[in-house]
Order: sequence, then structure tokens, then C-alpha cells
Amino acid sequence: MTIPAVGDAPQPGLGGIPTPRPLRIAFCISRTFERFQGTYGRYCGQARLLRDLGHDVTVFAVNREMKLPEDEIHFGVRVHRVPVRSQSWGGPKNFLNFRRMHRAIFDCLAIGKFDAVKVIGQDLSPMIPMIQRRLRLPVIFDAHEPEIYGFWTGPRRMLLPIIYGLERRYSRMADAVQITSNWQKNKYEQWGCRNVTIVGNQPLWDERIETWPEGKFDEVKRGGVVMFGRLGTVYKGTGLHELLEAFARVYARHPDRARLRLAGKVAEYYEEEFARTIAPYREGIILSGAYSTTDMPALYAQLHVSVLPYLADANFRYINPSKFYDSIANACVVVMTPIGDMGEILARVRCGRVIDPQRIETIVEAMNRYLEHPEEIERDARTGFEASLGEFHWKANQRQLEATFQQIVG
Repeated sequence: MTIPAVGDAPQPGLGGIPTPRPLRIAFCISRTFERFQGTYGRYCGQARLLRDLGHDVTVFAVNREMKLPEDEIHFGVRVHRVPVRSQSWGGPKNFLNFRRMHRAIFDCLAIGKFDAVKVIGQDLSPMIPMIQRRLRLPVIFDAHEPEIYGFWTGPRRMLLPIIYGLERRYSRMADAVQITSNWQKNKYEQWGCRNVTIVGNQPLWDERIETWPEGKFDEVKRGGVVMFGRLGTVYKGTGLHELLEAFARVYARHPDRARLRLAGKVAEYYEEEFARTIAPYREGIILSGAYSTTDMPALYAQLHVSVLPYLADANFRYINPSKFYDSIANACVVVMTPIGDMGEILARVRCGRVIDPQRIETIVEAMNRYLEHPEEIERDARTGFEASLGEFHWKANQRQLEATFQQIVG
């Protein structure tokens, strides 16, 4: 039977650094591993970077709704989904299902011949000692969300100290920890974790552009339409209401020049609230649905300014979001909340403006500034793009991944 393939599988070597010692590496994640998911770009991207070096990578995910193929090939990387039915946003209801996931994924690891394992997310962190003791394999723990389940409300929040306590216990057992921000690095090092390194969320070669897009801003500089936008999965806390309210004010002032594009899948639990939120706002707005990461260059080519009004709550305040790196790597200005390391980076790179979503007028002021000074759009987009070719390029991640895996295998 032919295994379904997702995306192209280029020959290894795009990074120009073949590994001196190819390894068999397993990634374990509790998500369904689909292209529209926010974390897909990070972990499929890491797997592809390792494959590009010459490593053999397999991703073990979960077939939560039992609707997806059991086996697929994603950009040359094998993906196997274990059949454990569970809700995508089920919270405590998934406790027993997580135990089933641990067992199902562990059984897959046990029959494979791997040199190292990456455990992704706090949901699977109890697997770390299981893998180390019973399979005698080194483990990297990757924590994409700095404060997992920070969006919980009501009685469920009483469980957070227990969850964070378990995270601390198991992360200290890992042979290495990989995270996205300096806040996380300090947190895990203070806990006594070993070999803590930052691996960013930079887009890969087919998710970004590598040369400056000549002519992209010509019409803008002549007083043409400025396309603001936000790409990515839509769920609670991403600042949708704040963005829509700000754009409505901007559009009222610049109806001939201001436009807003929103693209991305709406999380299932948020669909009804999304429909209610966006209903009053239609003028000047362009909507499109889910997209794959390799669609980003075409989508960002239509944007000039990426607006990311994350709410600085427990779920987002320490995150370095992939959408920032996606934006600058595709020659867009970034207007965003200074969550994670973003305040420092925006000030240093000078690739956009800082906003406070609790004060909608700051979003309005930033958008109006670019409409009234359109020459600044190309200037700020260019400085961000140049940073994306150096400090924030995917090759930097590739070198870090290679060094860590080789070190823990020994």
C-alpha cells in the first residue's frame, strides 16, 4: 500500500552541512500533526532540518479523531499516528487518554531502533523516565508553550500547580531541554535542568523568501493600499477583538487605503465566538481559511504590515511566536505586543512598532503611522528581512539541533 505523501522531499544538503554521524531520531508529540496547526511549523521544521543533515527522523503523533491516515510522509519525514481518541482542547478530561498516548507511543519506540528521542510538550513529559530507564535512550524535552494551559479559567486553574510541578520534575530528568525564549531558558536552568538551549521558530527554505522582493512596496510609497494582516490559527487570546476594533477605527479614517487580511484555521472551541466577534466588522476585511506553511511566501507577499496583538496573559506573555519570524522572513513589518523577547528584538532590529492590546489606541496609532508615513514600511521591512538572513535564519537552528543531538548520544 502506498503511504500518502505531504509536501516535497528535497535531497538532503540544502543547509550545506552534512552530519558526520547519521542518527535515528524519534519525535513524540500529542498533537495530530497537521499542516494548519500552529506547532506544526516548529516540529516538522526541526525534523526536516535534521533530515537535511542526513539523519533518519520519525514523528509519532496521535490520531485523536480517528479520521487521519495512520502513516504519512511529510516532506520526506515519516509520520505515524497512534490511535487514541481524545479531545483537542479537552484539558483534564484527557488525563486517561494521555496515559494511553504514553503507552501507545512507548510501544512504537520499543520496537524501533532509535539513537535518541525528542519528547514534545508537557503532556508527554512523563514518558521521559520511561524512555531513559526502559529503553536506555537519551531524551530531549522540548517545551514550546512556556506556561501550558495558561488559558484555563475557572476551577481547572486549581490543577495548574500540579501540572507545573510534574513539568519541573520530568524536565530535570531530560538529557537536554530545548525552548524558544530567554524567559524559558532562565526558568529551566533555575530548576536545575541540563543543557538548556534556545531553538527558535524560524521558517524553512520553502516557507520564506531568500531574496529581497523588489517592487513590493512601490505602490505603497505612491500612496496606494496598505495591507495589514494576521496569518495563523485563531483562538482565544490572540487579540482578534482588539485587532478588529483598531482596524475599524483606522478604516474609518483611511477607507481608500487601509485593508486587513486574516488567514488561518479557527480552533474548534473558538468557532462560535469567532463568528460573533467578526460579524460587526466586514468593511475592508479579507478572510481566508486554513493554509499550509509552504503557502506563507505567497500569503505574506500580499501583506505589508503584520499585526500581532497578543494578550500578555499567562498563555502568551513569555512566548516568542513563530509569526514574528515568519513575518520578517517574508519582508513584512511587524506591529506586536512585546511578549517574550519581542520587546528587546523589536527595539534592537527596528523592524516594527510595539503596541499594548489593552490600549487599542496604541494599535490604531501604529497602523495610522504607517499609512501616513508609507516610506517607513519598506525601511522597517528591510531591516527585519536582513535580520532574518542572519541571526534569525533556519541554518542557525540546524546547527543547534545537530550539536545537541550529537552531544546527548555521546
